[in-house]
Amino acid sequence: MKIINAARLSGILFLIAGLVTLFMTRTGLDMTGPMLTRQAWLLVNGTLWTASWWLWLAAIFSWMLVLVAFMWSYLPAHRIPTMLQMGLMIIGAVLTMAGIIIWMSMLPFAMVQENAASAAPLVDMFALTFLAAGLFMDGVVTAWVAYDLTREDVIPIWWAAPGFIAGLLIAPIPFIMPHMYLLLAGWLVWLVWCTFLGVRREMPNAFSEWL
Repeated sequence: MKIINAARLSGILFLIAGLVTLFMTRTGLDMTGPMLTRQAWLLVNGTLWTASWWLWLAAIFSWMLVLVAFMWSYLPAHRIPTMLQMGLMIIGAVLTMAGIIIWMSMLPFAMVQENAASAAPLVDMFALTFLAAGLFMDGVVTAWVAYDLTREDVIPIWWAAPGFIAGLLIAPIPFIMPHMYLLLAGWLVWLVWCTFLGVRREMPNAFSEWL
């Protein structure tokens, strides 16, 4: 898939998933509010809860598409850093998806148990543990790929800067959980980058010196 198309897809998926979380499923994620309110919401809105996480799974896949498209188009595949970036990206995506799947499938189940008051925090802890590790790696590899794009001098620095900033915003999230303001900022910057790339008609030629 071309970078422009991958950016368009990622921008759309991240926008939809983020808006659904912010305005429709935030109650289900409220770990500090009344347990009964959260429990009642999840029991009534189980389908919406599941669908919102499927959107995030698709969004993570689209994030991988964007990075792979950049690496395939501009970074030499035989480099050790590129191989490390690919491995780190896959591990980060797997860990993040694991956290999402735990929340998506186990939290509604925990809420219907007699010991929901103790089971739900346990599910939250497991989900956040996987998400913390995954988001740290996701942020690192995003910033790393964006930095390599500028170091290889294949695209203008300001074209890759939003990706670098988004990665730097996401990487420290494990150290501030359960607060997610940096995740919101990283989400916004990623949307800006995808929008910028998505409105391009063409990307710079990686081998312009050969022309």
